[in-house]
Amino acid sequence: QRQMCIRDSNSPDPDNEYFSDGLTEEVIGDLSRIDALRVISRTTAMRLKGMEQDLRSIAHELDVRYILEGSVRKAGNSLRITAQLIDTRTDSPVWADKYSGTLDDVFEIQEQVSRAIVDSLKVKLSVEEEQRLVVPAVNPVAYDAFLRARRDIWSFTQEGVDKALRELQDALEIVGEDVLLYRGLGLANWQYVNAGLSGDPAYIERAEDYARRIIAIDPESHHGFSLLGYIAVQKGDIATWVRQFERAVAVEPRDPDYLMWLAMGWLVAGHTDRAEPYQARLLSIDPLMDLLHFSLGLAKYHAGDFEGALELFKKAHQLS
Repeated sequence: QRQMCIRDSNSPDPDNEYFSDGLTEEVIGDLSRIDALRVISRTTAMRLKGMEQDLRSIAHELDVRYILEGSVRKAGNSLRITAQLIDTRTDSPVWADKYSGTLDDVFEIQEQVSRAIVDSLKVKLSVEEEQRLVVPAVNPVAYDAFLRARRDIWSFTQEGVDKALRELQDALEIVGEDVLLYRGLGLANWQYVNAGLSGDPAYIERAEDYARRIIAIDPESHHGFSLLGYIAVQKGDIATWVRQFERAVAVEPRDPDYLMWLAMGWLVAGHTDRAEPYQARLLSIDPLMDLLHFSLGLAKYHAGDFEGALELFKKAHQLS
């Protein structure tokens, strides 16, 4: 199995950082669907963005051989993307390329980058894996609005979540019904309660409505399952929490958020043994996720190992 980490090394415009982060995450997601690759997930990768730490040290810390570095420049509708795959054992590039286009071309470029990496590593794909690399059609206006809104949703501020709702609703008027926009609107409404910005249950009801709209468009959408899972967390409905994240993980088995929330659900339910496989998978792909270490500490706490739990809680706090 080939191990790799992907990081955005130099995307200079802070106003467009949301877009380079989103594209980095998409390529990580694409390559994570290839069984022959172990790809470090976004939470850990984002901690390394722009760091001056030498690549060999990063590779040693994360137990990877290859690092994909890249940068994104976005001016209006125009894009310029550079990427290079480095073998840290030899400190030399295995592959490098540059791509130019518009926002409408971003998914085609994303697929080209993913396929070029697979080819350069001489990975033989199954028919199913070939299909996984095909990027589904997504409206570029909806995609751009979702990435902007997601940045604001996770600001945990009233101003940020208010702004996210406005951007998503504006995009919805242009695009019409759209899974990504409904996911963003659902998350934004849920975040009012999750972040303690409001105790009004109407926000959770609206979030649930958007989840149902997603499932009406695509009954097998992990976006709908996970949104229902987040809502169940707020409601304290542990059975639905676990069930919905199990459905999301079945569709996206290496998504770090889904794995973490599923593990946490089993821990809260008192089934430490059922949480362990998901924690182990997450530890392999996202070793610097703060909530992972919190969940590992919670498992030790339930087992009566308070000293071990305290060390893991300190690690989670340090990472957070």
